[in-house]
Amino acid sequence: MTFADDVDAAVAATTIIEALSALPAQIPEIKRYEMGADLGLGEGTADMALIADFDSVSGYEAYSKHPAHLKIIADVVRPNLGTLIRCQIEM
Repeated sequence: MTFADDVDAAVAATTIIEALSALPAQIPEIKRYEMGADLGLGEGTADMALIADFDSVSGYEAYSKHPAHLKIIADVVRPNLGTLIRCQIEM
C-alpha cells in the first residue's frame, strides 16, 4: 500500500502495523501475519506491505469479513491510504 500524500509515512506505518498486529490473537484463521514499512531502497515502491497466510480460501474469507479486521480497515487504514493493491495466491 501507499499512503496519502498528506500523511507522514513513518507515523502511518507504525500506527497501522500496531493495529493489525493485534489481529492474529483475534482471528484464529490467520496462520502467519507479517508486515513492515518499506526500507526506502528504491524508487517507485510502496510504503508498506503485508503478508498473511491461511490454511484455506475459507480461512482468508473469514479473516476478510471479521469485524475486528473491518474495524481496523475503517478506523486506521483508510484514513491513511493512498493506494492499495491486493493479490491472493495459492501455494
